[in-house]
Amino acid sequence: MQSVVLFVLGLYFKTLARISPKTAGRKAYDLFSTPRTRRSVPPWAEDTMARAERLTLEVEGESAAAYRWRPEEVTDAPVVLLVHGWESRAARLAVWVEPLLQRGFQVAAFDGPAHGDSGGRRSGPLPFARCLDRLVEEVGPVTGLVGHSLGGLTGALALSAGRWSGNQDLTLDRMVVVAGAESGVDAMGYFCRVLGLGEGFLPLILDAASEASGGHRVADFDGHRILADRPVPTLWLHDPEDREVPFSGAEKVAATCPHVTLEVVSDLGHHRIVRDPAVVERGVQFLAGAVQPSA
Repeated sequence: MQSVVLFVLGLYFKTLARISPKTAGRKAYDLFSTPRTRRSVPPWAEDTMARAERLTLEVEGESAAAYRWRPEEVTDAPVVLLVHGWESRAARLAVWVEPLLQRGFQVAAFDGPAHGDSGGRRSGPLPFARCLDRLVEEVGPVTGLVGHSLGGLTGALALSAGRWSGNQDLTLDRMVVVAGAESGVDAMGYFCRVLGLGEGFLPLILDAASEASGGHRVADFDGHRILADRPVPTLWLHDPEDREVPFSGAEKVAATCPHVTLEVVSDLGHHRIVRDPAVVERGVQFLAGAVQPSA
């Protein structure tokens, strides 16, 4: 059934592109930026989420759900942000909360626009980054960030907020990226291939994305370009067999950015990797300064 739906969608966009290329690109981008589902809080995260302080952020006319955890009797501990991926929610990173609290950090997270308990219908890296910016305003300066999938690209965008929003760049001591998305262009190219659209269609959806982001080129937001100019010590953990976010993006970042340490994690794919106890411990150690990044 799914293959039939994809075939019909592809045929629709191909036909529309012959009539109005700009409209076809805009409608394809609308589909690309609309999450297909809102995941519920998994049972294993319910207790952690119940202990969170609930915050409500106003982001471009929509309400976004946010969460904060603090070590007992400590209100000024350094803050680590957790940023989830596409079609996920903050609760999916709940396994990071207790280990970070035990190391003396505060933890803050949000449900991205059109995700979890947040409002909105469409989303993407820039809406996520705007939401992150509002959360930082709420919880104060942060020292570290953990980003999974789209959350990794969101962290990079926040580091360069001055380029696209006029806000101050996010300042971090360290960042951990797990199975991180590196390139919006690659993601849109994959979207076009899944729908059976030819190479000629990609510029149409890229133009629509640029228009939606206020004229910024999608390629300017590639992680390897941003992180090359933002020397934040970063630990990047990725499974080469990841079927959703290509390992090649991680390799590109590591080759371009000497302050990024790429570590291969095997047999965990794209989703299990962010909940794996060894991955969590490795990331928490890095954020705590116990693991030194390569020069």
